[in-house]
Amino acid sequence: MKIKIAILSFSLLFAASSTMAQAQSPSSRIIGYSVTEGDTLQTSYTNLTTEIDEARETWLWCETVVDPDCLDKNLNIRAFLLPCGPEATLACIKDVYAIAADGTRVTAKFIRSVSVSSTMDIKEDKSRRLVAGVGTGGLWNFEGLTHGGGTSTYAVQAGVDGRGFVPAPSGTRPATAGYSRVEFGIAAVREVSGDFRPNKFEFKPGTTNYQIRGADTIGSNGRPDYKCVMTETGLCFERATFPTGYRFGMTVSLPNELSGWFHGRIYRPEISITKSGGRFDYNIEATPVKVPYIREQVPSSQWGQALVDFVDAKFSCNSLGDCGNTGGGYMMPGNSGAFAFDLTKLFLPVVKDKSSGTGEYWSVRTLDFWNEGGSADTIQSCSADSTAVSG
Repeated sequence: MKIKIAILSFSLLFAASSTMAQAQSPSSRIIGYSVTEGDTLQTSYTNLTTEIDEARETWLWCETVVDPDCLDKNLNIRAFLLPCGPEATLACIKDVYAIAADGTRVTAKFIRSVSVSSTMDIKEDKSRRLVAGVGTGGLWNFEGLTHGGGTSTYAVQAGVDGRGFVPAPSGTRPATAGYSRVEFGIAAVREVSGDFRPNKFEFKPGTTNYQIRGADTIGSNGRPDYKCVMTETGLCFERATFPTGYRFGMTVSLPNELSGWFHGRIYRPEISITKSGGRFDYNIEATPVKVPYIREQVPSSQWGQALVDFVDAKFSCNSLGDCGNTGGGYMMPGNSGAFAFDLTKLFLPVVKDKSSGTGEYWSVRTLDFWNEGGSADTIQSCSADSTAVSG
């Protein structure tokens, strides 16, 4: 059966997070302000984790898919899917395409995966309900469909999140892992060479949990995250503009049904769900959208006293004069909370209340409230009726 549904939720807020700006001295400070699209596809990668202390919320990052500390455990799984084929049947990318206004269809062809890792990548294992996952996504060729970067190469990412019990290869307890969070993205990209590295988790020998075992490494080399869609050693796949007049789509096959809401950076979406046996194919087709961003650096002489007072009150770094290295820093206030709105209100007049530019996006994800619902105030609702739709 094929069902057509409309996308349910959009947001005009941006997500971002980073460190406080660095500066020279109280009298010659330069502060940066950055509000960019919070595309988590850009900062994620295939990995496994397991909880080792629920009370303290301590998680262990699995060094490999057969890490002894992660066998016969409840795991969290993050996998970037491969095209459907012999190596990927449980969950996979079934189709990627573009459609012109006259109905002409361009079917994309897979080129290769990006940021392949011999230790972190996941091989499909149906008996353990592990889906195949590689790196941070893949490059696909839309033959003849040249984008603003001058090529027909696009980044395609289908990230799925799963959790549940994953037995050891020789274990007897049934596997229960299910996949109920997804994040799909298509981006026009061009290759930029430089001092880039892949997103990965760097381990330190002899330590036991993620808090001291290592640290996330995001490989954009300080490049604004609206620029590099994916990275690997020596390469940034930089966001470019989509060709005009085309809708883009992809079909992803999953082993279980999704729940929750869809949220996206897409326009006029059509989403269809096809169920066949125990499998579910999700097709999403839509027009890309432009998302403005702010990324400016301003000397303190242009701040205005209200912004100076706010920054000095919020940050105890000798008026930001002794906060570390000089120059290049940005404050990224996030997309919610009093601090974000108070800072934005003060900073927008400084940057003349205008955007610095726009990025073009085609992305959609589920909002399924894994961590919501513990109390009444954790769910945003339009009704006091607890049985009404909320989200």
